[in-house]
Amino acid sequence: PGGVQLSATSADGRHTTRLLTRVTALTPTALGIVASLPPDSNPASQTPTPDEKLAPRNESAIVDGAPSKQSTDPTPQIWLGAATGVRIAAPTLLGMLDIEGRMGFEAGRWLVVASFRYGTSLGESGVSTDDSYYELVGALGVGRRFSVGSSVLDVVILPALARASLDYNDDDDGPSAGPRTEARVGTSFCWWTAFGDGSRINLTADTDVAPYGFFRGVRTAVSEPPMPVWTIGLRLGASGRIL
Repeated sequence: PGGVQLSATSADGRHTTRLLTRVTALTPTALGIVASLPPDSNPASQTPTPDEKLAPRNESAIVDGAPSKQSTDPTPQIWLGAATGVRIAAPTLLGMLDIEGRMGFEAGRWLVVASFRYGTSLGESGVSTDDSYYELVGALGVGRRFSVGSSVLDVVILPALARASLDYNDDDDGPSAGPRTEARVGTSFCWWTAFGDGSRINLTADTDVAPYGFFRGVRTAVSEPPMPVWTIGLRLGASGRIL
């Protein structure tokens, strides 16, 4: 993702390097880097050919210095982060505050991600019915990393277990119904960029579905509306490398 490093060495050991960032600039860059070598101390050394002298140098494709910070590091790493944002769900329309903690194991472009998420409607104001809602969702999944310009996009598939309740029985005197547990399958799209100190800032969009809910509505009580079948969220967060 950061480019390909080209190096040319003269007969007496002197060398120069360039970082190539566009495939189309490979030929002119390769010829240009040879032509730019210091003259050999050996007078019998070969002088640049006319083609080398005339080869154009695409300065926009040649960058001196270290590779981009977004280059994929093959060394296994562990990252820990947190994020907060908003979430909506249906078919019982509701909105909630969404908080997530995430740990990721990275090896090259492959990822193993564990997450724990808490969402709450903060009372009845975010729910289309006269109820309150909360959910606790734990997930473990695998993903793949893709370069997007100077930043990175992580796409992860996350099977999950959710513990949720759409019945606090706020307006009744009887006991509230207990939460229900259901299986979900989610997909996460995490766009991030890194800083020199090893930290990252990220924007995550994700969604999950409860397959069982498509065939039979899950309720915390017979009198309550069905639990969400799908949810979608957007969170802003940060993370740091711990290993």
